Amino acid sequence: HEINLPATWGAYRVKQKANGVVFIDHWMNSREDSKAFDELAKEFEKELDLQNLISTWKVEQIQDCDIFPIFDKAVVIYILNSLQNCSQEYDRFLELISVRKTKHWYEEFQYIYNAITAAIELMRFIQEYASGFPVKSTYNTFQNYSKDYYRADQYYRCFYEAFDHINDQEILKRLQPLVENLYCNEYLQPLSLAWSQLLEAELVNNWPMPVVRQQKDFYQDNILPIIRGDREKAYVIISDAFRYEVAEELVSRLNQELKGSAELTAMQGVVPSYTKLGMAGLLPGNNLQITPQGRVMIDGKETESLDQRRKILQDAFPESTAISLQDLLSMNREDGREFAKAHRLIYIYHNMVDALGDKQTSEHR
Repeated sequence: HEINLPATWGAYRVKQKANGVVFIDHWMNSREDSKAFDELAKEFEKELDLQNLISTWKVEQIQDCDIFPIFDKAVVIYILNSLQNCSQEYDRFLELISVRKTKHWYEEFQYIYNAITAAIELMRFIQEYASGFPVKSTYNTFQNYSKDYYRADQYYRCFYEAFDHINDQEILKRLQPLVENLYCNEYLQPLSLAWSQLLEAELVNNWPMPVVRQQKDFYQDNILPIIRGDREKAYVIISDAFRYEVAEELVSRLNQELKGSAELTAMQGVVPSYTKLGMAGLLPGNNLQITPQGRVMIDGKETESLDQRRKILQDAFPESTAISLQDLLSMNREDGREFAKAHRLIYIYHNMVDALGDKQTSEHR
């Protein structure tokens, strides 16, 4: 896409175009001198009055342009204005962002692009279910969430994860309420209402959900098959308040970055769903109960402290132990190896997510 440049720019043109391109490319990507280039580029951008000039250009004319940050800002504004005007050219917008990823200023705009990408994916999700969420039964809805509906929660989280990294959030001031409206009114409200109605109709007197794997059976279903042999080990990392959609992203990363394979499965949690009961539901035992005093017991044994959980694990399988992630990470390499060597089943308790969310000062971290 050709651009007619102002005649006054003639003084800045070089005769040997190839040499000029190579020089600028080396300079702006130089580890030692790129900072100086960035400062001069911003100054020169103002001198050329690029902001006013490119307002008359089409986005196709600037999508491949580099050197000046105004090009990224223009692409961002174009996409935001289009979304605000209800444009649904989502693939085209994502392609524009993909093109900008290879440009010099992408790192400075990456969180803005990430937030826009998450917003676009949420919009596309809502569009996909514009006629409503199929909610035939509790089991069907449970399966649909674990296979697909979780994506809305993931896109929403990714939007705010990126948004919180942006220094000047003003640029997204019109997109944020749009995301909030879609997530709360087009996803949470209708799906929560439908789920509540299904629970009342099907499970109030018939808890738990049939067919679905239960949290209270976790030890029997997942641990016993491993430790019944002579050599295999099992490590159980219990991360309180770690959401399903975050686990899905973690599994995807593990499969991309590490050898081996990771798999994500869902199970129905205990009710009421609070920490003490949830922790106990992952331990061996048959009778899980809450006393009138609010203490959680398994087969008559206390479960609240780490020591108590360790005792229950060791009573069921002597080569077991339990430890907090903080204590495990405080070990040096040799101590860690000896600790792992001494046990075939290790429960590792990670409380960072829940701890951050419990405190107002850190709930957005």
